[in-house]
Amino acid sequence: MSLQGDAGRQEDGLLLAAEKEAFARLARGEGIGAALDGLLTVVEDLAGPELIASVWLVDDRLRTIQFCAGPRVPQAYRESADGSALTRDTGSCGRAVATKEPVSVPDVTRSELWQNYADMLVSLGIRASWSTPILSSLGSILGTFAAYYSIPAEPRPHDRRLVERVTQTTALLIERHRSEHALRESEERYRGLVGIMPAAMYACNRDGRITFYNGQAARIWGRAPRLGDDEARFCGSFKLFLPDGSPLPHERTPMADALRTGARCRNQEVIVERPDGSRSHVLVSIRATRDQAGDVAGAVNVFTDITERKQAEEALRASEGRLKLFIEHAPAAIAMLDRSMRYLAVSRRFMTDYHIAENPIGRSHYELFPNLPERWKEAHRRGLAGEVLQADADPFEGLNGSMQYVKWEVRPWRLSDGEIGGILLAAEEVTARVKAESALRESESRFRALSDSAPVLVWMNGKEGAEFVNRAYLEFVGVSQQVDVARFDWARFVHPEDCEDYLQAYLQAVEKRELFDREFRFLRHDGQYRRMRSVGKPRFSSSGELLGYVGASFDITDIQEAKNRLQRWNVELEQAVKEKTAELVQSQERLRALATELNLAEQRERQRLAVELHDHLQQMLVLGKLKIGTGKRLAFPLPAVVDAMQQVDDVLTEALQYTRTLVAELSPPVLRDHGLAAGLKWLAESMRKHDLTVTVRVPEQRELKLPEDQTMLLFQSVRELLINSWKHAGTGQATITMEQWNGRLQIEVRDEGPGFDLAAAAAAAAAAGTPSGGLSSKFGLFSIRERMKALGGSLEIDSTPGKGTTATLALPLGGKEALSGKALGIALGNDSGTLSAGPQRSTLSDSKLQDAKVRVLLVDDHVMVRQGLRAVLDGYHDIELVGEAADGQEAVRLARQLCPTVVVMDINMPKMNGIDATIRIKADRPDTVVIGLSVNAGGENQEAMSRAGAALLLTKEAAVEQLHGAIQKAVRAPFH
Repeated sequence: MSLQGDAGRQEDGLLLAAEKEAFARLARGEGIGAALDGLLTVVEDLAGPELIASVWLVDDRLRTIQFCAGPRVPQAYRESADGSALTRDTGSCGRAVATKEPVSVPDVTRSELWQNYADMLVSLGIRASWSTPILSSLGSILGTFAAYYSIPAEPRPHDRRLVERVTQTTALLIERHRSEHALRESEERYRGLVGIMPAAMYACNRDGRITFYNGQAARIWGRAPRLGDDEARFCGSFKLFLPDGSPLPHERTPMADALRTGARCRNQEVIVERPDGSRSHVLVSIRATRDQAGDVAGAVNVFTDITERKQAEEALRASEGRLKLFIEHAPAAIAMLDRSMRYLAVSRRFMTDYHIAENPIGRSHYELFPNLPERWKEAHRRGLAGEVLQADADPFEGLNGSMQYVKWEVRPWRLSDGEIGGILLAAEEVTARVKAESALRESESRFRALSDSAPVLVWMNGKEGAEFVNRAYLEFVGVSQQVDVARFDWARFVHPEDCEDYLQAYLQAVEKRELFDREFRFLRHDGQYRRMRSVGKPRFSSSGELLGYVGASFDITDIQEAKNRLQRWNVELEQAVKEKTAELVQSQERLRALATELNLAEQRERQRLAVELHDHLQQMLVLGKLKIGTGKRLAFPLPAVVDAMQQVDDVLTEALQYTRTLVAELSPPVLRDHGLAAGLKWLAESMRKHDLTVTVRVPEQRELKLPEDQTMLLFQSVRELLINSWKHAGTGQATITMEQWNGRLQIEVRDEGPGFDLAAAAAAAAAAGTPSGGLSSKFGLFSIRERMKALGGSLEIDSTPGKGTTATLALPLGGKEALSGKALGIALGNDSGTLSAGPQRSTLSDSKLQDAKVRVLLVDDHVMVRQGLRAVLDGYHDIELVGEAADGQEAVRLARQLCPTVVVMDINMPKMNGIDATIRIKADRPDTVVIGLSVNAGGENQEAMSRAGAALLLTKEAAVEQLHGAIQKAVRAPFH
């Protein structure tokens, strides 16, 4: 296509000149890259400095893209992209090749096609790309024309027209380059083929100048003439001679005649003399080549060195003389006679064997042997007539009257002109061999008799097929005569499904010359297939040649049926074992589930007893202490009464402490209230009473939400592992590490004790007949392992003598863990979803606090405890009890209604516990003071209430003496 207008015509001129130069460069052999570089430079000049033009070629075999041309393409990008894999989603070129359509990317930083190259392109000043597929004349992909812009941009209409034209030119250049390259390769292959031809070959043009010759021609000539040399016209040899030795000038050679007349020359003999004087006899065959007009354009000469053949003919003539010498000295009885049956040559063995004392040369054979049988004379006549006759063991009566055998052969010999010159007579006495063969036949007869009496199918194969089968074989297949064996097609009696496998096995045994052993089904004469086993052994000649196989086939049908029955029984037995095993596995699973349920029932009963102790006995004891405290205050003037009440108070304190310990042993409240991580920390502290220091590593900022049964069983398992470490490690130290990753919870209990050899312990348990739990039972781990299996988890023990023991509990989690407000230390917001945390400043001034009564809301789920607290606080004039709540939800509601200054909050309550209620109250009314009360005021509860916003946490038994002071202190504090 051409561009329009004056400017377009000017561009057309520039492009046309650049295209001509590109084709000229390609014709000069400068390569496709050099040819295209000049054309691309003109394109860049016409398009403007912001465009970088390039051509990339597609390698269909490797599915890669190769850089071809582009003088301004940055070197770094060229090296990175050259040879890269060609995919639909890589670069604009990859997409253009896949779709065979132009692909434009206005901004490489915003295109998924350049996601792997965008940073590099931007660093090289490239912001946009545009790729146009280069198609061959047949529509296949040759490559792409890639244009890059230094600014984000779409290709302009002018650039599109320009690239469309240049792309067509580029396709022509690439196709011509590939065609010329293929042609050169074809020529090289042709020259290479001619170069390795065993015959000599050269070609001349119509003027007789040599245009080509191969290595064989140069070898025969003894030199390598320069192509087109006038001194080597018609032939490259140094000198030529006719077979009679007369010189043959080059202008009279067969090649000159063929170029002059166009006639074809076949197998003409000439003699070539080399520069070193050596000569070779050659046969030349020349054929003229013609142009389109039919005129002779040149000729091709293919000639063969027959020097060795000529030498062989000469040697043949010499060998005739040597033949006579050979016959004379041959170790066999050989005689050479002419047509008159006169001796020409005779071996010494012939003279010895037939008692010839004088030289028989020239004498008649019949003169020496006048009593020859007529059949032998007839053989002589037929031999002189051109026949070859022989006898392997011809009987005759010896001189001593005994029967002798001779092996003889009569063969005509010919003169050089092909006429029969006489006969060659060879004879050998074979009496000993004939007797040996007779003995062999007798042995074979005995073999046949023995095999016929055998109850198996005996067979013998040779190279041509079956040679012998015994009577049992014949009867089995229904063949009546042994003579039919040679024509016996045993393969048709083999079951079709077994035939190919049987034949392949036999051929493989023959190839390896080894024993043959195969089972197959064989058709009996009654139409029934019988299962057979055939065993054959190779037979070898004395020279080691494989002669065939001899073997026997056994009917194993009954044995096979017995095996099949046994196999069926085995299958049935195995199935029964599987069923019983499945039943045992189900029973084991049920037992494991039952054991787990019993364990859970135990833990639940422990928890129930702990709750009963906490909710009733402990509360009654607390109430008693509260009442005693009130009584002590009222009985202050009576010291004896005060002392008695103090003693009762001490007894109640001791009882309360005992119930705390009992509750912790039954079911630690911290486990129920604060989760597994807090429970493990409490467990570590409780192990100090066993002189075991436990280091606990758990996530600090996350609380794992687990079902209650899993939490209890994991806690119980860790406690048993720590007790096991205390008993067996002897170091007084252990470490608990809890981690969560990949949807699994993992708790590791490790000690640095003496450890043990796991393999040795397992072997000892197996030798003692201990079940698989022998090792676990020894260290008290069996119940833990079963407990973890019931949960869908596992227990792994890693121990090495001298390097301690690590027990790992792993449990798959049912879902994503939840993050609780208690774990984050924040207060849940109001209905708008806001969050607040940390201490809040009081809204009352110090003067108002001194004059105003403190409004107090009591929160406890036990009525008697609330009554006791009311009795404690009623005695103080600065306290106003504004309300009571029995659970956390009611506490939140009353706090909103009554606006108390202080909320005295129990922790363990139904519906909503005191921690969550504190969070909600502090979120609603940040200036409200919350003072926590609990029978268990341990570190976990202290920390939880503090995070929730409570001012402090008191034990319930301390409320009599400390609650009023705590309220006053908290209210007057600058910050609650």
